[in-house]
Amino acid sequence: VSVHPQLLYDVIRNGTGSRGVLVARSRVAALRQEGVIAADAQVEEVGVPGSALLGRQARHPLLDFSVPVLTGEHVTDESGTGLVH
Repeated sequence: VSVHPQLLYDVIRNGTGSRGVLVARSRVAALRQEGVIAADAQVEEVGVPGSALLGRQARHPLLDFSVPVLTGEHVTDESGTGLVH
């Protein structure tokens, strides 16, 4: 999974007890409007920069495995979640 080193990332939880999903802060409003993030989803505004995520592990949201987090300038916040996978 790649993140942009200068974007800020927050954690979204769609329901009590749900596993958090990392999303670029700048994409949260658009994803809510598109219905990807529920209107009542909890947004944990951690504001961690992508550069601080380098080398961490990210769990796949649907399957049971993890992958390393990389940074890259090719990642944008023009669409999607602000992550490339």
